[in-house]
Amino acid sequence: MSMLLDRDLIYLVGTVIFLEGILSIANVAILGAMVVVLPKEEAIPWFAPLRFLAQPAQRLLGGQRSAALTVALLGSFLFRAAMLLLADFVVQNQWLQLLAVFYLIKLGMEHLGRLATEKGSAANLEALSPKGFWRVVLSTQLAGLSFAINGVMEVATLSAERWLDTFGILIGIVTMCLVARSFTAMLVREPLLKPAAYLMVFNMGVELLPDEVFYIRGDPLVKFMASGGTLMLAMLYPRMPLLQELRPALYWAGRGMAIVNRQIDWALRPIVALARLSLKMALIGLRLAMTLVRRK
Repeated sequence: MSMLLDRDLIYLVGTVIFLEGILSIANVAILGAMVVVLPKEEAIPWFAPLRFLAQPAQRLLGGQRSAALTVALLGSFLFRAAMLLLADFVVQNQWLQLLAVFYLIKLGMEHLGRLATEKGSAANLEALSPKGFWRVVLSTQLAGLSFAINGVMEVATLSAERWLDTFGILIGIVTMCLVARSFTAMLVREPLLKPAAYLMVFNMGVELLPDEVFYIRGDPLVKFMASGGTLMLAMLYPRMPLLQELRPALYWAGRGMAIVNRQIDWALRPIVALARLSLKMALIGLRLAMTLVRRK
């Protein structure tokens, strides 16, 4: 009996390590793909009320790409740590994972569609502006939050033991620490890893969607092995002519994603407008507060 329990425990721990490892690698992959469009040496483009932070931030964080990746990783760590306290709340409110899954699908469609329809380096030029840089930072934080929520939910489907959630979160943080910088460097050397990262995230979102909409629980190991396989195939793509025969199909799939993404953007336009208005009001309030402090 004890041997059976030991085997079950070993299986659970091994599954958690695998799931959190794949989720963390996907998290790092998408963060790297997001920040790699930013210039490596350019200083952070601060908004006027915050320009006093320019010099200390440059010394501490480096250029735009390094700063965005550091902030993205810090946010991901904090979100995963917060899940230690919020795990029960997240598990009891599955609409949170539904939002997280839809965000991953939207993120994948948006960028894969853009790669299929845009020419040149418009995305890179956009990232040079303050709005472009901070948009990347915000997107990385939303991605980190989505992965943190999905990680907790996937572990919760395996067992109700809360210590497994804690163990999984720690495994995720350690994995991200180990692979973050090296994967970003690989993205610079292998540009095809960028669309592969977005495709892996899109696959992951699609694989998780039946769980939330139709309550169909598939084998989590199979689902995440498929996502990891996507990344492996992308790494082999430049070296295998057979895989390159799929380029026309991938191109038209990207065009289709771009069309769907435009419809989603249209539907979300009121929410985005409200969010922008709230951000502008917050910046105005911050500017007024800074002015009052200086006068005193």
